[in-house]
Amino acid sequence: MSVKKRGSPNKKKADADAAEGVEMTSSSTASSSKTEDSSSTDSSYVPSSYVANLKTFQQGMPMIILLASNKYPLEEFGPTPFRIAHIVIHMAVIAVLVFIKGQIPLGAPGDKGKEEMEIDVPAEESFGREIKPAMKLSREAYDLKEWGAQMQKIGMSCVILLLIHFQFGALLPLAFQCFSVPCELLLSPLFEIYIMGNGTVPRPFPQAPSPFGEMKERFGKLQEEMANQKEEGEDGEEKAVK
Repeated sequence: MSVKKRGSPNKKKADADAAEGVEMTSSSTASSSKTEDSSSTDSSYVPSSYVANLKTFQQGMPMIILLASNKYPLEEFGPTPFRIAHIVIHMAVIAVLVFIKGQIPLGAPGDKGKEEMEIDVPAEESFGREIKPAMKLSREAYDLKEWGAQMQKIGMSCVILLLIHFQFGALLPLAFQCFSVPCELLLSPLFEIYIMGNGTVPRPFPQAPSPFGEMKERFGKLQEEMANQKEEGEDGEEKAVK
């Protein structure tokens, strides 16, 4: 009987530990299921049917144009056809963007029920410094913001390349942009939402990684490696002196 009395506290403690373990396991399972649910919600994006093929074409397009220009020199055609094509294509792209802007206040068919949603916009950084803080925007305000950024990008690239063309007479950049600008429009989230009616496009839209951020990260790693090598060299010198 004495053995049972001595063992009972240990048994109770073991039962309590087991109960805590079950609770922790169930809570971790619940949290993991919540994480899976949220990830499945975030990964519910279904690209439009043309996206995969267009991305493949966009990746191979510069090489195709370059090889074609080697076989058929662009100078033989003269600058006029490229200038006309460049202007017409940009006017068509801008016309589509203006149409999209008119659809933003109305909302896309796939955005039903998302009128009151708030989008967490991450902070914007440049050269490692925060330019704009993180904020919350409505669907309409966020889409208008992204529309303005896309229009500004197209306008600036068009003006810069035209200046390069008229300054140096280069035709290859014009040929590249005649294909790249329509591809960027067709692959943009706003085109998928308001023209193709794809309601699974997530917001905020994915942003292309900044090359300056990658350069800063590589420079930081290089500094760490140099500091480690310096410390190893100093340790070796101290051991040699001893």
